[in-house]
Formats: sequence, structure tokens, C-alpha cells
Amino acid sequence: MKRSPLNRKSPKQRFIDACLDVIRKIKHIETGSRCEICGKKQEFLSFPLQLFHILRRQKYPRIILLRQNILLTCGTPYMNNPTFCHDAWHKCSHDEYEYQKVLEGIIRARGENYKDALLLADKTHEKITMGYLQLQLFALKEELKIKKGEK
Repeated sequence: MKRSPLNRKSPKQRFIDACLDVIRKIKHIETGSRCEICGKKQEFLSFPLQLFHILRRQKYPRIILLRQNILLTCGTPYMNNPTFCHDAWHKCSHDEYEYQKVLEGIIRARGENYKDALLLADKTHEKITMGYLQLQLFALKEELKIKKGEK
């Protein structure tokens, strides 16, 4: 049976997705299911909180799992509503009010030199391998158990 190209993911991409799913769960526990930029609670939003990569995943694949580059934020699946933090970061021009509010939130969460630190991390991290992903997924699952209070 042939599968459509849209449903095909490489094993590496499936591991990345699995790691990001566990990171999302950990972030929900750590933040109390709040947007890390504006503080909106999940229970008052129409869409689920999303993982937000400060530096884009496609341009900086070496730091796709680096926690300093990931925030839990409010947003829509369509990325078209600038009143939500994730949408504003990706869709507004840098001089717009909404973008500036998100930038302030990132600086509050990650510090003034967040971008320099992330760019340095990108230069020093090795290319992601399957072995690295398998180890990361195991470690993230163990961390999630601890955060949930399981043994």
C-alpha cells in the first residue's frame, strides 16, 4: 500500500516530534499551563498552548531541542492573530506593538543576551543524530516522570 507523501516522516523526524511532545508536557507542568510571555492560562484560551522556538526550527536545526530556545506560548494554528504571542512573533513587523510586547516577554524569560547565547549554542552544538535523539527522548521521559511525581 502506498502512503501519501504528506504522511511520511523520517524516523529522525518522528523522534524529534516525540521529544518536542514530551518537552511540551514538561513545560505545562513547569508553567502551570500558562503562556510564558503574557501569562494567559490554557483554560481561558480557545487553542492549546504551543511550543515556540525563539530562533526558527528550520534555520537553526541544531538547537531544536534546546530548552533555552523553547517557550510555551499562546497562539492559533493559523498564525494569523497578532493578539496571541506566537502569532505576533512570526507575523508582525519588528516595530509593531504586539511584536515588541513578545520581545519584552522573551527578554524577561531568557535575559537581555538571549539571542547571542542561542547563536553561540547553535555554533557549538553538533548535528543531531539518531543516537542523540534516542538518548534525549529517554532522558526527557525520565524527567517527565519526576515532574509528575512518579518513580
